[in-house]
Amino acid sequence: MIKKNISWYLSQAVDFENKEKSSEALKVIKEIHTAFESVKIDGGVTLHETEILDIGGTNQELINAKKKDIDNFWFEVKDEWIESIRGVGGLCFLDELGFRYYLPAYMVWFVCKSESSESDAGDALLFLLGNTKRYKFDELFNHHQKFTIAKFLKYVTCYYSYPEEVEDAKDALDNFWNQYTKFTH
Repeated sequence: MIKKNISWYLSQAVDFENKEKSSEALKVIKEIHTAFESVKIDGGVTLHETEILDIGGTNQELINAKKKDIDNFWFEVKDEWIESIRGVGGLCFLDELGFRYYLPAYMVWFVCKSESSESDAGDALLFLLGNTKRYKFDELFNHHQKFTIAKFLKYVTCYYSYPEEVEDAKDALDNFWNQYTKFTH
């Protein structure tokens, strides 16, 4: 399953007008898959549960929402889910286990789809990566994963088209992730 998913995403990351950007996108996607390959949700809050948490839903609504999340590995998370959960729910309502699980899916989606999407998922992603008070990044991720997140943020600062997101990525690097830009695995 993972090889099929990588191939699909790699095909999405090709920008025939900017070969350097495409080459770097492919490297970042491969690095994300390698670093987060075995990450599972392990009991954390799921993406569809975040919608119910945001509106203060009932326990039964949480149970029903969780049933919508049929993925077993982060690379099975559908782009449609990332793009459709906006305004209510999303990354900001995940616990640490959920954030660790969904982060690689959001990063790969961001590299491939965010510039052509109307979703605000990319904004939330960059905001949370710059917020050192929300999650304990040092405890949540291993060194390889932290290096990969830093590499993703560097990619955004170099190749992303929208200045606001570039600034958010720079802020995230300055706030925490720059210390991992020199790490090699």
